[in-house]
Amino acid sequence: MKALVTWGGWDGHEPDLVAKQFSEMLISNGFDVDIFDTLDCFDDPDELDKYDLIVPVWTMSELTKEKSQECVLCGISWYRSCRLSRWYV
Repeated sequence: MKALVTWGGWDGHEPDLVAKQFSEMLISNGFDVDIFDTLDCFDDPDELDKYDLIVPVWTMSELTKEKSQECVLCGISWYRSCRLSRWYV
C-alpha cells in the first residue's frame, strides 16, 4: 500500500514532527510513504491515483482559491479508491 503525507502551516504546531510520526507508523504497518512539505503534491491527478491513503498535516495555513480548486478537481479522480485521513489535537 502507498501513502502520501503532506505537511505545513504554523511551526508552533510542529507539523513536520507530526508528519514524521504518522509516516513512521504507516511504514511500520507496511506502507510505502511519500512525504511532501507543499500542497503542490495535489497538482497532478494521475500521480495521486497511485495512493491508497492521503494524510494532510496542515494547520493555520493559507489555501488560495486556485489551489483549493486544484485539490477538489484532483479529489474527484481518486475519491473512490483512496482514503483521506483526518486528525484533531
